[in-house]
This record gives sequence, C-alpha cells and structure tokens, in this order.
Amino acid sequence: MVATYGIAKISEGTDYEEHNGEQMSLLFGNRIAFAKGDVQGISAAMDSTFVQSKTNRVGADSQTSIYKVDDIRYAQGMAAQIAQVGGGGYEQSFSVTAGSSDASVFSDLSSYLNDAIFTKVSSLSSSFAAVKSVIADTTGDLHLEKDGKLGVESADELGTELAAIVDEITKTTLPKLISTFQNMNPYAAMTINDGSVTFLGARGGNGKNGSTGLLMSPTGFTLSADASNRAFTKTSDYVTGFSGDAAVSMQATTSNATLDVAASVINVTAAKSSSQESSSSHTATQYTVQTVNGSAKSSMVMSSSKLALETAGAGGSGSVTVASSSVKGQVGSSSLALSTSSGSMAFSSAKVAVSSSSATLSYGSSSVSVSAAGVAINGSALKVMM
Repeated sequence: MVATYGIAKISEGTDYEEHNGEQMSLLFGNRIAFAKGDVQGISAAMDSTFVQSKTNRVGADSQTSIYKVDDIRYAQGMAAQIAQVGGGGYEQSFSVTAGSSDASVFSDLSSYLNDAIFTKVSSLSSSFAAVKSVIADTTGDLHLEKDGKLGVESADELGTELAAIVDEITKTTLPKLISTFQNMNPYAAMTINDGSVTFLGARGGNGKNGSTGLLMSPTGFTLSADASNRAFTKTSDYVTGFSGDAAVSMQATTSNATLDVAASVINVTAAKSSSQESSSSHTATQYTVQTVNGSAKSSMVMSSSKLALETAGAGGSGSVTVASSSVKGQVGSSSLALSTSSGSMAFSSAKVAVSSSSATLSYGSSSVSVSAAGVAINGSALKVMM
C-alpha cells in the first residue's frame, strides 16, 4: 500500500495505458483536463454517469450527438434551448404536445420519479462522504475513513447502487415515460411529418371548452372549430387530427380551387370607416347582404320564402320584394304589385288595377272599370251594358 502527497507527471510522446479488469479513480477536489487535440471515448457496454451538481458544457464549434435508438430525456425543472441560429430536420415526423386531460398524469409521474429515482440518487449523494481514504499523519500510513474500508471499496458499493438505479431506469422508468406519452390526451399539439402533413390543434382544458385545429397538406387545408372538447387522433403515437365532425369548418382544395365553409352563422364585414361598410350574414334560414356609403344604403335579404331588395339615397328610395306568389316594387310614391290573380300600378294620383275578372283605371276621384258586364265610368254614373 502506497500513500503519496502529490504526483507531478510531465512527459512527451505517446502515453499508453492498458488495463484488463475494473478500474476506479477517486478524486476529492477539482479536476481540470485540457486536450489540445481530439478527445475520443469509447464504451463497449453501458455508460452511466452520475452528476451530483450542475453540468456545464461549452462548445466553440459544432456539438453533435448520435443515437442508434431513442433519445428520451426528463427534466424536473426548466428545460430551455436558446440558439442564435435555429433549425431542425426530421426524416419522418416531429410532434410535440402540452398538458393532459388527466390532471394527475404529470404529478403522478413526478411523484414516481421522486420516489423511485431521485430519492435513491439523493441517498447515493450523501453516501459519497464515506468514499474516502485519509492520511492521518506524516508517516505515510493510510488510515480508513469508515467501517474499515478503503475508499475504492466504498466506491465499489456505490457503483453497485448506481447500477441498481440504472437498472430501475431501464426496466421500469423508461417504459413508464413512453407509456405516459402514448396514452395521455393533451390539451395542445403540433405535428409535422414526411407526408407533407402539418397539424396544429388545441382542445378544452383548465375550465375551458371547445376544440380548434388546422390541418394542412399540399392539396389543401381544413380549419375546424367546435364547442365540444373533441379528442385528438393519433398515428404512430403522434397527434394527426381531431376525432368527430366540427360545427364550424373551412376546407380548401387545390384540385378544383374550391373553398367550402360550413357554420350555423357566417358573418363577413369589410369596413373602411364607420360610414363605409359592406357586410353579409348567412344563417341556415336567411342570407343578408348590406352596403353603406354615407347616406346611401343598399341591402338584400333572401330566405326560403322571399327575396327583398332595397336601396336608399339622397335621390330617394326603391325596393323590390319577390315571393312565391307575389312581386311588389316601389320607387318613391310609385308602386307595382303582381300576384297570381291580380296586378296593380300606382303613380301619385293615377292607378291601374287588373284582375282575372276586371280592369280599372283611376285618377283622383275619376275611374273607368271594364268587366265582362260592360264599361262603368265613375262607378254607376255612366254604364255601358254589353
């Protein structure tokens, strides 16, 4: 057994070391390693690293990580990435979600990790105080810190504890993280994939109701909204849309350049100022269009039973109403009315009335009536019998 107070090693050329078996290195203090050339590390088995405090990495050039299988990370605190120049490329798909309709899913996961992992790691951290061999005097004799064990022996035991934690992460924690991601129904989601499909959606949560989403592809898009909390649909564990139809939808297709809009009420307004505005309202039973420009106003109201047109301005007003059995029109004091059995025109004091049995022309108190019986002037004052 050898104890030394310090070692300084300076050499040139190749420094080669080979060891077959286990190797432990304990350092109680600071380690500074500087390499002017490349640094390469190869682990043929599992590489487990336990860091008791913060980990800081600074790169003056590119940093690349390559994983043959999944890269899964969990952060209990803040996880942030800030880049002066950003970007990302994905061969198949990229999907992110936020929140969950199961209010306890994240708290349960955090509680599990605290109990199953972090508590054991904290215990492991406190045990490092016992991983030490001390030199008690200047004779060079080596004394043991605790339980008659060398530091390397205590470190070996801690290595076994760390292996147990790694085994817990591999066999239990990792499947639990994957299962949680696969089964939860989030509040918001964004997905892009190599099928040139993009989906962005949000559903009700935290006291809010409704679901709104936008699905885009090279051949069109679908924008939908509903008062219900529609569930997300998933393909290969990532969100691709909503289940069920929406009360409000807008769908565009590039193949025939069409835009289909479905809603119980559709309101469109184009305004330049409070006195210049065009608006339309489309419901299931009525369609209304109105244009206002100062004192001038035009409108159209169309329903299943009639069509009404009206215009008004400085020069007067006019209107036309068309129904299934009648037509009525008016310009100022002049009017026109047609029905399935009669018709009339009025111009100030002059009026013409026609029916299937008679025709009457009147002006003021004077009138001429023609029927199958004959011609009557001013009622019975003068009658010509046929």
